[in-house]
Amino acid sequence: MTGPGWIGAALRSLLTGGRPAQSGPVSLADAPEAWVVYAQRVSRRLEAALDGTGAVASRLRAYLECQAGAAENDGAMPPELLLRAWLDRRGDVERIEGIPAFVPDVAADLRSVLVGQPIGAPPPRGMVQPVVVRVHVGAGA
Repeated sequence: MTGPGWIGAALRSLLTGGRPAQSGPVSLADAPEAWVVYAQRVSRRLEAALDGTGAVASRLRAYLECQAGAAENDGAMPPELLLRAWLDRRGDVERIEGIPAFVPDVAADLRSVLVGQPIGAPPPRGMVQPVVVRVHVGAGA
């Protein structure tokens, strides 16, 4: 191994505690406790932002509740809003995606409400991103 390659390998080993860096999704069962606690914090902060009183949050919530109401009328389970959140090193949301993909106006509202939201703490070292948050949307909930 060359000098720079050896130094890089040594730094990676120190930063990851000797474990290989993970680049793919990590199941809840396999995630370190610090990651789980942080993901729960992210979930609470994003839910609070979605429950906000601002015009954009209210419009987004009305759309989601309308979708949930339509699903309930069809006898289906209320939709589950799946969010992928990427956080910067300070712990602010820098990117958000919803699944399923929303129409452009709704996706823009989602970004407007959630991007820039402070989580209140930086992500734990080595935490795999995005952080995935599931929110059940029920009419009148």
